[in-house]
Amino acid sequence: MPEVRSSELCWGQRYHWLRYHQVPPGARHDAHIVANCPLPKGLSLSRLRAVLDHLVLRHETLRTVYDADALPWPRQRVQPPGPLPLRVASTDADGTAGPAAVVAELAGTEFDMATEWPMRACAVTTGGVPVRLVVVFNHVAFDDGSLEVFKGEFEELLTAAVAGRPARLPAVAHQPADLAALEAARPAAEREAALRHWREEAARVPADQFARRRVPRGAGGRPTASGGPAQSCGPAEPGEQVDSGGPVAYGVSLTSPELLPVVREIAARHAVWPSAVHLAAYAVTMAAYCGEERIALRQLTSHRGAGPRTSALTCMFSPALVCVDLGGAPRFSEVVRRVAERARLAQQHAYAAYDEVIEALALEGERRGRTLRAAPEVNFLTHAGRSCGSRRERLVRNAEPVAWARSATDAYLRVHEWDDGVTVALDCLAEVMDAPDAERFLRGYARLLQAHRDGTADLDFAAMTALPGFPPVPDRGGAPADSPERPDDPASLAALTGVVARVNGLASVDAGRGYTGAGGRVLRLPRVAAELRAAGWTGLEVSDFTGARPLAALARRMVPVG
Repeated sequence: MPEVRSSELCWGQRYHWLRYHQVPPGARHDAHIVANCPLPKGLSLSRLRAVLDHLVLRHETLRTVYDADALPWPRQRVQPPGPLPLRVASTDADGTAGPAAVVAELAGTEFDMATEWPMRACAVTTGGVPVRLVVVFNHVAFDDGSLEVFKGEFEELLTAAVAGRPARLPAVAHQPADLAALEAARPAAEREAALRHWREEAARVPADQFARRRVPRGAGGRPTASGGPAQSCGPAEPGEQVDSGGPVAYGVSLTSPELLPVVREIAARHAVWPSAVHLAAYAVTMAAYCGEERIALRQLTSHRGAGPRTSALTCMFSPALVCVDLGGAPRFSEVVRRVAERARLAQQHAYAAYDEVIEALALEGERRGRTLRAAPEVNFLTHAGRSCGSRRERLVRNAEPVAWARSATDAYLRVHEWDDGVTVALDCLAEVMDAPDAERFLRGYARLLQAHRDGTADLDFAAMTALPGFPPVPDRGGAPADSPERPDDPASLAALTGVVARVNGLASVDAGRGYTGAGGRVLRLPRVAAELRAAGWTGLEVSDFTGARPLAALARRMVPVG
């Protein structure tokens, strides 16, 4: 299809674009955004289609595809306006697929980003009348800020359609392609200052803060996944585990009405944001579990701030690397101060290209001679106008996060703030933390915060790290042993270096260096992986290239197809 215009990817888009290609196809649906939109009475299907088509006309992000093969960089290509495909699913027993099945299909099928618009829609009808719209977005094109704008405009268009009046919507100030142009024009001094910060932060992170706890997959009796529906936490029953066919993970969540005022009181007392208080509790609890003085995390941080970029409807966030130094046995008040300062610096430099931050980590890992596993993510989510659904503290073991487990992330903490409580949810790979320790983690996290509610306590480091009651940290220091590799194969090495050179426009490639050290750019990795597959080679994923392993070692992992 012809394009209206095109541009490079926006900096926030790059995170999810790369993540989507890094995760195996069967798990990519984990990054989809699903939203339910109630519909007013008196709305016909034809009017609903007209409203959706107006939004497609208004917002270029809804009719954009993403070209991984473009040179020198991947591009977002805006296509002409047109009708949005709309599935219809009836609640009536008419022999057709019901809403649950249709929505599951739309939400669970990966997007073909090169050809498919990043929005799918399903109208749920009763007696032929639409009563609800379910939309599925590809995260590369949407975030929470975009969803809020979309819902507001959608409701205004619906109200106007039913009332028979013109809709009152502001002009669209900036499209994603405009945002990409603003980013490209950013002064070189500002860009270099941000990159310098991320290089310095990369030098601070531990190589693997889970090194003393990490257990190789399938070794040492490590339990497999519990699976099943959410249930009250407790010891796993014999026979409860199932083999998920991939990395095993656990999901646990703690909901507490009490934590909301507790965190706000602590934040007010220390003149910091509530997120800094949560990060302090996370850092101390993780230090207690890992036995490390430095705790690294990737805080998912919005790029939406003051200025013209705030209005663009697209994905505008990426992980900001934060490394907290807990050396010197600090008290809780000092931990809060240190965390707030690191978080402030991360936010100050957060408006940067995610792929360049990953390159800084790769080069630092190559300098140290091992891949840096700065993988745990932390995300803060606000649910205004919604209840946590619990009047007392409640800990539950969730269904196994099977798709998330394939995201190459060791742990993922989400802090949900409701109107009347807080939910802290933890997903973790079994190789770094088992289910009982995940439960201890959340209970210790909550106890630490509750102990500082009234301001009379300021626990020392030993008292804080004792709260979760973790088993002693094993003495497993040192880098993990590399997995067995095949002997040198001139054919695989020639294929790999040839593809890396061709895709990155390099005259030569040093196979003794890692991908980034040899001149490869992270943003071109999906094309590198695709060209290797097209040339008849398998065995490597996008994530294999973002570490410190030399290209010669990666070539020994390659397997010819057939």
